[in-house]
Amino acid sequence: MELALAPYDDFLLDTWDRAEIYRFFRPYQDPFFQVTAPLRITGAKKRCAERKDSFFLYYLFHSLKVVQQETAFCLRFDPDHSDRLRRYKFVHAGCTIAQEDGTFRFGVFPFHEDEAAFMEAGKEQLAKPAGQGLSPNDARSDMVFYSVLPWLSFTGFKNAHHHIEMDHFPRMVTGKPYQQGKDWYMPLSIEVHHALADGRHVASVFNGLQEILGMH
Repeated sequence: MELALAPYDDFLLDTWDRAEIYRFFRPYQDPFFQVTAPLRITGAKKRCAERKDSFFLYYLFHSLKVVQQETAFCLRFDPDHSDRLRRYKFVHAGCTIAQEDGTFRFGVFPFHEDEAAFMEAGKEQLAKPAGQGLSPNDARSDMVFYSVLPWLSFTGFKNAHHHIEMDHFPRMVTGKPYQQGKDWYMPLSIEVHHALADGRHVASVFNGLQEILGMH
């Protein structure tokens, strides 16, 4: 069954304290900026090992929960009104999934309030056979794009872009976890459209996620 579009409310620019910033960055040819930092994951790594849960799905679930609380990450351009935005009540995850032959495909992980239900649906998505094709879901706007680079603990990352008019998706990329002292960390790169979000919004998502994943 096709995934229904997430519910949203109209978001009027005239009532937004960032309206001037939005209009400044909206016409930029390359309006995205990216921040990469180490994310402490000690608590999550321990919990997932004890429960034999997928750390990837656990991270994805809590990432979507944190994103849901940050308005800037749930704002999207309205395709029918150039001076209006949509504020989605939640968003789904579109993520790369590694294949055994070294290639990858895209998978959709629908948001669910219940962690167990999300994890179960996520396992089904991961278990789908190869040959699903590359379908990044650019046509729908209720998405956050995720990717994983499990071979490197990188310190910087650059995403590929179409540079199309309606590319407004936040992108979150994680790298290879590493241990430092008693704690575990994972590189996290967050990229956002500057018309929709600033550094403080990126920091809010990063800190909110670290508060959940880093707890001992």
